[in-house]
Amino acid sequence: MVESGSPASGCRVKDLPLPSDCLLVSVSRGTREIIPRGSTRLLEGDHLHIIAPEDRAGEIMEEINRLTCYCLRG
Repeated sequence: MVESGSPASGCRVKDLPLPSDCLLVSVSRGTREIIPRGSTRLLEGDHLHIIAPEDRAGEIMEEINRLTCYCLRG
């Protein structure tokens, strides 16, 4: 899920530094299911549905979490 204040919040899909071997296939926004395009802007609360190779799923999930989670840095 895209958290408020995360790097992905407010970002367009085409500007999101996703790993090259994964595919963002849909975005759940409330009761809507969105097929993302490059111009689709991700919003706080969006749930991302991503396909990734099984052997890299854990690593890709960590990368996605860095983009979608708000983390205090200090």
